[in-house]
Amino acid sequence: MKNLLLIDCYDSFTDILAQTIENSGLCNVEICPYDAISPKHFLFYDGFVLSPGPGLPYEYSQIFLALQRLKHKPVLGICMGHQIIGLASGARLRHLGNVVHGQMTNLQFPVEDTIFSGIKHNEAVGLYHSWVLDKLPSQLLPIALSSDAKIMAIRHKVYPWIGLQFHPESYMTSGGKTIINNWLKNF
Repeated sequence: MKNLLLIDCYDSFTDILAQTIENSGLCNVEICPYDAISPKHFLFYDGFVLSPGPGLPYEYSQIFLALQRLKHKPVLGICMGHQIIGLASGARLRHLGNVVHGQMTNLQFPVEDTIFSGIKHNEAVGLYHSWVLDKLPSQLLPIALSSDAKIMAIRHKVYPWIGLQFHPESYMTSGGKTIINNWLKNF
């Protein structure tokens, strides 16, 4: 069975996310606070999840440093984790001008991707953010957009990294368990 490290940005969704991953039966999951990451973590775990979190991505410098050592390890970033992956890869961050906590959008898929296998076009997902990635560099592929064309998911073209701006663990994301299971099965 695979071992997964969930890097916690001290978010209230972390335990729900860990439980969703654990309930898949596809891996063992351990939680580590982002400010307690050490080099030993990079050797033991098969994959990594970057949790949602408050504030701005720039406040999580330890995770940016960790990504330098995780270039060949599967990483799934959720919300804040998604933004960190994007910024570490050269994307820009743009403020929405409003907060979209507890709101929903429908996903559009500009390309097919295995993480969305079994997910219908226009699937509803839960949002909890006020910033989005913008101006993606060539190594990032947008794999899902919101109904108003904001980037909702990215895949790195070189590293096995995926970012989801929405929350798959949220009760508002009806296909969230399928999305998480797809990622777990394919890394």
